[in-house]
Amino acid sequence: MNVRWTKSATRQWEETFEYIEADNPTAALRIAQRVFDVIEMLAVHPYAGRFRKTKVTRQFAVPQSPYVIAYEVDQPEDILWVLAIYDGRRRWPKAFPRE
Repeated sequence: MNVRWTKSATRQWEETFEYIEADNPTAALRIAQRVFDVIEMLAVHPYAGRFRKTKVTRQFAVPQSPYVIAYEVDQPEDILWVLAIYDGRRRWPKAFPRE
C-alpha cells in the first residue's frame, strides 16, 4: 500500500518530534524510528491495527512509546492514510481531519 499523510498529521508529528528533540535529541530519533517502522509495517499489513469506534479509523500502538498511529485504509485506491501520531496518554479527539 502507498502511504499518505494528511496535512494535519504531518504538522502534528513535526511539532511532537520538535518538542521531544528539544529535550532529548536521542530519544526523539529513537521514537521517530519506531513510528516509521510501524508505518512501514502497516503499509504491508494495513489491517493489523484495531478499529476505533467509527469502524473506519484504525489505530496501532507504537511499541515502547506512548504514541498511537491513527490511520484509515482506502482499499480501492491502495492508500494507507496516516491521520495522526497521537500521544495515547491524552484524550482522543472525536475525529481526525482528513485534509
